[in-house]
Amino acid sequence: MQDTNLHVTKRRVVAAFEARLKDTLASIENLEEVLTEGTRSQDEETSSDSLGRKSEEMMQDLENHGIIAGDAKNKQLALASLNLDATLDEVAVGALVVTDQARMLVCTALEPLEVDGQTYVGVSIQAPLIAQLLGKKVGESITFNERTLTIEAIA
Repeated sequence: MQDTNLHVTKRRVVAAFEARLKDTLASIENLEEVLTEGTRSQDEETSSDSLGRKSEEMMQDLENHGIIAGDAKNKQLALASLNLDATLDEVAVGALVVTDQARMLVCTALEPLEVDGQTYVGVSIQAPLIAQLLGKKVGESITFNERTLTIEAIA
């Protein structure tokens, strides 16, 4: 893969992760609206024990959605902080790394997604795999979980 093409791919991968996080936040907002309205409706109807428990469950769901939304916002900030114009010759934060086993964005943990027919995953800079990859260059290899990964390209 040519260096220019890999930089274009990196932009597409970051954009795809950003779009997914935006969709996640929109879904959470919609769910929060439904849950909030449902809680209000139940409070207005009656204060029986069973409805009270359901109201508590809805409040717990709202809290959980808030935690998920906070995590998604932090991931958005991490992606936004990447310098997509940087030319990297070694694995570092913000690198798109292509190995013979996987394709990954070194930034934050993100579920795999497909871009241009290839699967990419976001990997946290705190992940043990990244600890071994940091500073490595194209052509170098590491052994992780009894598997050898050879770096084929970095952007």
